Amino acid sequence: MPDETKSPQSEEEHIESGATPADVEPEQVVEEEQQASPEQPETETPPAQPEPALLTDDQPPAPPTFMAKVKRWAIYAVIGLLIVALIFLAGFLTSYFVNTRPAQASLAEQSEEISQIQAQVETLENRNTDLSASLSSANTRISGLEGDIAGLQADLEMAEMHLLLLHTVNDFNTANLALSNGDISGAKVALLATPERIETLLPLIATVDPPLANNLENRFRMIQDNLESNSQTAQFDLGLLSKSLLNVETLLFSP
Repeated sequence: MPDETKSPQSEEEHIESGATPADVEPEQVVEEEQQASPEQPETETPPAQPEPALLTDDQPPAPPTFMAKVKRWAIYAVIGLLIVALIFLAGFLTSYFVNTRPAQASLAEQSEEISQIQAQVETLENRNTDLSASLSSANTRISGLEGDIAGLQADLEMAEMHLLLLHTVNDFNTANLALSNGDISGAKVALLATPERIETLLPLIATVDPPLANNLENRFRMIQDNLESNSQTAQFDLGLLSKSLLNVETLLFSP
């Protein structure tokens, strides 16, 4: 049985002896390959991965991928939002310090002025209330004083009427005394102011003695007519009128 394997030394000897591969029998070569294949199984070598191509200055860069574009646009969007936010913040601060802050200061001043005005109004209202109370009290006192004045005025009028009545009685008594002395001229002088006094006294006399008030003027005229013609009758009538007036004075002014 021929040698199934030939050592590399035998092949080298053929080469050294000047034999070429064509001189080797093909069948012998095939047999040697068949015999050698089961003993030396060929190992599968993994396919060589292509080495990444290095970019050179002459080679253009690869176009960006979709995710890279999205990331880049997201960065741009964030930057844009930040810029818009900064612009909005700057506008807000400008509006606050230019418009809002002065308006708040002005509003605070106006509120303080309103508070002061309200305090002044309350003070004035309190003073008005006090003045109203004082005025009411003064009006009450004035009303009382007016009543007192009216009463005093009435008392004064009654005092004047009383005095006028006494003067009339005195006129009658003076004229009567003059007639008793035969002094007719003195009697006339004593009775000069009597007609006006009688006219003034008639309303008062009518309140207590209406018949006397109705006949007093006629009786006084008769006395005047009788001063020269019938002095004794005139003297008698003067005495009666004097008593009648004294009765009226008693009715009106006696306590």
